[in-house]
Amino acid sequence: MGQMRHQSNSTIEVQQPVDTAFAAVVAAGQEIGKIKEQSKLAGYVVIKTPGKWWPLRNAATVRVALKRQTPNTTAISFESDCCDGEIGFGSAGQAIDMIVKALEKHL
Repeated sequence: MGQMRHQSNSTIEVQQPVDTAFAAVVAAGQEIGKIKEQSKLAGYVVIKTPGKWWPLRNAATVRVALKRQTPNTTAISFESDCCDGEIGFGSAGQAIDMIVKALEKHL
């Protein structure tokens, strides 16, 4: 069976300053997987989510970018990339969903 790259992306807007949102993204990423890279100055966090046997999900890498909209509003963009087989499990989108759910607890 061949391997295929799958990508997914999403953007949300939160009513929090960028520093608060950044800390929440880091906390959510540590809860879900492993922080591979982060830069508060550049406004991004790279999170590696683990795979699971049930429900089927492959490991994914999610790049989270934060951009200040107003002093109290932050746009958070998620871009996920994973390697699924010929039959995809939707792992890229599932990784974003997991991080957003964890993020809700930290904001």
